[in-house]
Amino acid sequence: MNETAKLGKAISVRLPQKDQEEYTELIERAGLTVSESVRSLVQQVLASCRALDLSSMEVRCEFHWRTPDPDHQFPEHVGDLRVTVSPPAGLAEADLARLVFVIPEFFTDQGEPFRIDSFHFHRVSTPRIEISSTRIRRNVLSFRVIEGVWRAGIFDYGTATDRAAMEERIRQDVSTHIARSIACFLLGQLPETRLLTQDEVAGANKRLFPPTRTDAES
Repeated sequence: MNETAKLGKAISVRLPQKDQEEYTELIERAGLTVSESVRSLVQQVLASCRALDLSSMEVRCEFHWRTPDPDHQFPEHVGDLRVTVSPPAGLAEADLARLVFVIPEFFTDQGEPFRIDSFHFHRVSTPRIEISSTRIRRNVLSFRVIEGVWRAGIFDYGTATDRAAMEERIRQDVSTHIARSIACFLLGQLPETRLLTQDEVAGANKRLFPPTRTDAES
C-alpha cells in the first residue's frame, strides 16, 4: 500500500498563482514537498485544537413556538430561536462580536423541510462580507451575535416535522457550528471574510443603538 493510500483522501488547495509559486519555491528549496508541508500544517492545527480549553464555553438555544394560525400573514413562521453564547476563556467579548457565523441549512432529497433565518439586525451583508445560500436565491446566511446573543425565526414549510426533532437538529447544528467557528478563530484559522473589523461592528451597532441626546452632548 502506498503512502497516499495509508494517509487517506488527498486535500486539494487552490491558491493565487503568485502565492503558489512563492510557496512551492520556499518548500522545495528546503528539500521538502508541498504535500509534506501541508500535512505538517494540518497536524499542527489539530495539535493546537486538541490543546484548546473550551470548557467554559456555552451555547444555549431557547425555542419559542407560536400557536398555529392559518390566517397569519406568514403561517410558515412557526417560532423563534434565541441563542446565547458564553465565550471560552481567552476570547474577549469584543472579539466574539467580530466573528461572522453561517446559518446551517436543512435540505433533504425532498427539498427544504424547515429553515432558520436571522432577525435582520443580526445579518451580515456588506460590500466586503456576505455569505449567501447556494440553493435559495438572495438568502443571506452570514450573521453576528450582539452582546452574546443571536435571534432567528423558525420556518416550517408544511412538512409536519416533529417539533422535538426540529429542536434537536437545530440545536445540534447551530451549537456545533458556533463552537467550531470560535475554535477556528482562536487557532487563527478564520479568514478575513469571516471577521468584521472593530469599526464595522461599531458602525452596525450605532445604526442599531443610535446615541441618545445625552450621549451626543457628552
